[in-house]
Amino acid sequence: MNTSVKKFPCGCEFEVIEGKIQFDTDVENINLECPAVWKLLAERKTTGIFQLESRLGSSFAKKTKPRDIEGLALLISAIRPGCLENSFNGKTVTQHLVDRYNNEEPIDYYHKSLQKILENTLGLLVYQESALLIVAELADFTLSQADLLRRAIGHKEVSMMQEIEQPFLDGCKKVGKVNEEEAQEIFNMLRKSERYSFNKCLSPDTTVETKQGMKTLEEVQVGDFVNSPNGYVEIINKYDNGIQELYEITLEDGKSIQCTLHHQFLCDDGRKHSLSEILEKNLEIAVKDQNEN
Repeated sequence: MNTSVKKFPCGCEFEVIEGKIQFDTDVENINLECPAVWKLLAERKTTGIFQLESRLGSSFAKKTKPRDIEGLALLISAIRPGCLENSFNGKTVTQHLVDRYNNEEPIDYYHKSLQKILENTLGLLVYQESALLIVAELADFTLSQADLLRRAIGHKEVSMMQEIEQPFLDGCKKVGKVNEEEAQEIFNMLRKSERYSFNKCLSPDTTVETKQGMKTLEEVQVGDFVNSPNGYVEIINKYDNGIQELYEITLEDGKSIQCTLHHQFLCDDGRKHSLSEILEKNLEIAVKDQNEN
């Protein structure tokens, strides 16, 4: 039998028996500082790695280039819908996180009272636990009040967030660590973590069907009627969401669309999913049968 003993770059030994690698992993003594592991992630070699083997995961592994286990935790959290579908200053929370991790954007905590809580997430609201710490620290929320916030964020309950807002503002006033304006701004941050963004996802040159004919989104005006799955609906407002990263999606029929990760598509499971979720879960976009009436 042809057998040899070799070592991984991290120092772990493995056997090569008849050309096949065999090794036992000691999970209690894994070398988390192995540079070869982080090099693989940075090179987008993530096949078989939970949470990162999707196109979305491998793409952001290359962009983020995590250097340690904390960076890996941030990466995995950053490619969840809450970060991918919330934006400020023209970028998603995910992109802000990548830029801050790579020292391409200064870290801003908005208020000194948030620094200790958000230090590990580079000043960004990434984890639900951070939101709970914020309301406890600034508004002296009880565990039951904080749990309401957790449920509102987890289930995207707008009405529940509205119920929490005034008690939070009153609590901040009583505790006195932030003023009224700062308290309102911080609550708006919490609200954004609950409300995934949508319909903020198409480039200005995207063409849509209106009652006045085909128009680009740049050309449509408030008062126009746009064709939708529910028939023609009136445009009641129009927002410019700044410069955001665009992805071009090409379908099997040759058609393509430029959109951000927020844009939703109908998938084969009969439900609408954002592009970020489609890439993460390798879902298939449903195309209407051309033979349908």
